[in-house]
Amino acid sequence: MIDTRPRDDFGDRDRRRLSRLAALAMDELELSRVAHHAAARLDLLHMAEAMSGVGHWRLNAADHRVFWSTEVYRIHGVEPGAFDPNLGGALDFYHPEDRTVVTDALERALTQGRDFAFELRLTRADGALRRVRGRGVCQRDATGQVVAVTGVFQDVTEDADRIERAERSERRYRLLADHMGDVITRIRLDGSSSYISPAIVELLGWTGPDMRGRSALEFVHPDDRSRILG
Repeated sequence: MIDTRPRDDFGDRDRRRLSRLAALAMDELELSRVAHHAAARLDLLHMAEAMSGVGHWRLNAADHRVFWSTEVYRIHGVEPGAFDPNLGGALDFYHPEDRTVVTDALERALTQGRDFAFELRLTRADGALRRVRGRGVCQRDATGQVVAVTGVFQDVTEDADRIERAERSERRYRLLADHMGDVITRIRLDGSSSYISPAIVELLGWTGPDMRGRSALEFVHPDDRSRILG
């Protein structure tokens, strides 16, 4: 197409060759665009996983090949280049009492197409005991056969610890309140209460269950209600 002199011998064969060459160039440009777009999406996915702490995984039904995202490796405390979940040992991270939960869930997913979710104990490569939450969803082909199981994986240790601390605090509070001589109650903005300590029986003769859900003003003398509301 480009030369130092005019060319008048450019025939049909040359045009066909040029057309094929142009098609190849367009294909390469399209592949480059798709690859760039996929790389950008992958970077965003890695960023989202790192910020949220939620990884993803995939198990192929045909060959049982396993894929872990970077965040799943991090949760296990291993590097992608140093550990391959396909070579065995992935199940060993779980607490011995929890391993059958994982194997049974995967077996039912592959053979019966049943989705699953669990929250189990996991020991990282550094020995730290963590609490993890996993969820798996079956992917099917046009005939309804399960071709893969994909899912998400998250370390929820801190959340579980906060819930446990709150429950312990609630139990201590109830133990203290239930045995005090003074009345302890929590009153909502609408005036009702979900908890009234047992001392209310000695004070008013009412029991907590009898008063629960009713406005506190119902138990105040009409002449004194304005003093409370004011």
